Amino acid sequence: EIFMNYLDRYVSSALSKGVNLSRRSFQLVAVSSLYLSMKLHGEADDPKKMVKTIDMSTFVKLSRNIFPEETIEEMELDILFTLDWRMNPPTMARFITDFFELFPSRPPAVLIERSRYVAEMSVCVASLSIEQRPSVVAFSAILNAMDSMNMMSLQHEIYQVFLDNIERATSLSKKMSKIEEVRAMLNNMCPIPTDDVTISLEDSNDSFLSIYNHTLRTEHFASGKTSPVCVAEAHMSPPPLKRKRSDANNAREKK
Repeated sequence: EIFMNYLDRYVSSALSKGVNLSRRSFQLVAVSSLYLSMKLHGEADDPKKMVKTIDMSTFVKLSRNIFPEETIEEMELDILFTLDWRMNPPTMARFITDFFELFPSRPPAVLIERSRYVAEMSVCVASLSIEQRPSVVAFSAILNAMDSMNMMSLQHEIYQVFLDNIERATSLSKKMSKIEEVRAMLNNMCPIPTDDVTISLEDSNDSFLSIYNHTLRTEHFASGKTSPVCVAEAHMSPPPLKRKRSDANNAREKK
């Protein structure tokens, strides 16, 4: 999300000055924006967890060696000055975290994860990620996630207290036409099936996560789609082990 923010703002600044970026220039801005976002915001949520650092050579390889390190560093500096060193934009993920601070009890982990998932998917849609405020998309994602869950203990009173707290703090309301519009756009882009399992707010977070992961795995295999490869993991992970040749194949070759 932050990477896309850097990229969009830089391209918008160039267009406002009458500069049309070539394909190669756009690729350079994209690689440099990704490097900047990971360098500034690639920390783990838990400070106790170790974070794998990715050096500049990884991004050189990501560009298929088109851009050397010096070129990426020069563009990095250009991006910083173009964006006036404003490198901490408000994000949907940050708003979701802050909104759940207003939940009257401990919010279920699966509800948080579903909200983040829907919000992250909206980055791919310009009408949501660029034209809408991050707070509006974040709140709409939470509402859609809550509607998809069959939570036994999520009584109307708890639900209403949560909405009232958000409205008092931010003036955002479920009944706002803008919220209804964004919710419809999110639902069309990424519909969330309603749970068949009834769960309770008293359940442990591990239970919520296991139900959520099971749902994702089921949807994943049912769709037949594969997840994109993480650049960091692909770079850090050891190469796959080669299969051992069977005795039958070895004997065939000897003949």
